[in-house]
Amino acid sequence: MSNNLKTSSPPLYLIFVALLLSTKIHARDDLIRESCQRTPDPQTCESCLRSDPRCSTADSGGLALIMVDVVKSKFTDSLGYVNQLVKQQQTGSQQQPALLEALRQCASHYKVVLDDNVPVAHNAVDEGDPKFGEQAMTDSGIEVDACESGFSDKKLASPLTEKNKYLQGISSVAAVLFHLLE
Repeated sequence: MSNNLKTSSPPLYLIFVALLLSTKIHARDDLIRESCQRTPDPQTCESCLRSDPRCSTADSGGLALIMVDVVKSKFTDSLGYVNQLVKQQQTGSQQQPALLEALRQCASHYKVVLDDNVPVAHNAVDEGDPKFGEQAMTDSGIEVDACESGFSDKKLASPLTEKNKYLQGISSVAAVLFHLLE
């Protein structure tokens, strides 16, 4: 009977590995939760980070990089949307030159984020200098504000307000995640 018990129960090392993995997963969840609680939008932060499979093994720097990738993805999507609106304005029967100009300015602001700020933020983690990543993500929010101002300055209703609020939010979240690395 003693032999049957030994062969039917899992080896002790498997139990140890299972406990170790469980502890690591719990610690990673705590890191995400604690980091996101310090951001301006904890719910968006957690949602964005947890949707990326890399978060299961990421340290604080990795979480910041994941958020930069979210920023890149959302600005890329928004730039595509703006380009569609520009095309509609150029080919539509009711062209509005002021709206077309504001849309083109937004495209330019989004490109600054994608071409300049995102690479700076990635390099900041790679080079161990998070203050540059924080500043790059803060600057991304400034670009969003400039985009939105292009409409209000012309007394136009912005077709991008909701997108810009979201872009501003994720940029702020990313900036705080970088700040936590300092």
